[in-house]
Amino acid sequence: MNVRGGAIILVSILLTSTAYAQDAPEPIKIDYEAPAGCPSRTSFAGEIFARTSKAREASNENARVMHVRVERRGETHAGRLWFDEGAAREVAGGSCGEVVGALGLVAALAVDPEASMAPRPAPAVEAAPATTEKREPERPPPPPPAARSERTRFGIGVGVEAAMIANAVGAGRVLGEIELPGALFAPAFRVAVARSLSVDRTPALGTATLVWTKAAIDACPLRFDLVSDALALRPCAGFDIGVLRAEGSGVTDARSRSRPWMSTGAHARLVWSIASAFSLEVEGGLVVPLFRENFFFDPNVPIYEAPPIAGLFRGSAVVRFP
Repeated sequence: MNVRGGAIILVSILLTSTAYAQDAPEPIKIDYEAPAGCPSRTSFAGEIFARTSKAREASNENARVMHVRVERRGETHAGRLWFDEGAAREVAGGSCGEVVGALGLVAALAVDPEASMAPRPAPAVEAAPATTEKREPERPPPPPPAARSERTRFGIGVGVEAAMIANAVGAGRVLGEIELPGALFAPAFRVAVARSLSVDRTPALGTATLVWTKAAIDACPLRFDLVSDALALRPCAGFDIGVLRAEGSGVTDARSRSRPWMSTGAHARLVWSIASAFSLEVEGGLVVPLFRENFFFDPNVPIYEAPPIAGLFRGSAVVRFP
């Protein structure tokens, strides 16, 4: 064999090896846990490998670990999937088979963006009880960084408020919150204390300064995720109770008066979670005063009367823990 022929053979061998390495499927270790009555680990793995040829189940070799957790939440099921180095993806559905099938598609696309997305029957549910596989004893997987917390969370924050109860009335707010875990039904309850800036009303006889001091209670039973867990919309209802104080000036025998203030209303809260422990929020809605208090200068010069309905806008920064 001459030198030229040997070189051609060597180049052919190298090209063949490179093509094989590129086409070789990626080995994946599957760490799968699900409650009794759910599809087995084998059924879940079948969902992945039926959609792509670019992955296979690892044997005794170094490979990425895919963590899958499925749990029952009342009448529904929820599942999470993540790799050690990546963010988690969460799927919710009525039956466990639907959730596992959806996670199988998510897993296949995570390994191969060109994986088949054709609909497949839900994985068969086997009679084998409960969990199919244990966590790796030497190194349990860390909690997924982007997954929603499954524990009750508490929050504190500050904010500003503007309500059209006397033109535009601005106020500062300090708030505390408790948020219960859940998917769509994830109740949050908030208590806030607010005090408005002074509002001057000047009829013909003089000037009156109005100040609102109140406590507010909000309840937001639902959470609609708009962009993963980073952006969510909450419908809320609220109730305020406090004191409206008016102080006259520029008239003879000027006096101060205080009246109870109560209102109710509804608003929508948009929550932008910049990090797991910090979020910025904006709220908009309507307020209905329950007592339509009014103030006037003697003998009958009106100063202020509460409107039947008013617009509301709020902005807040909230820190949550744990």
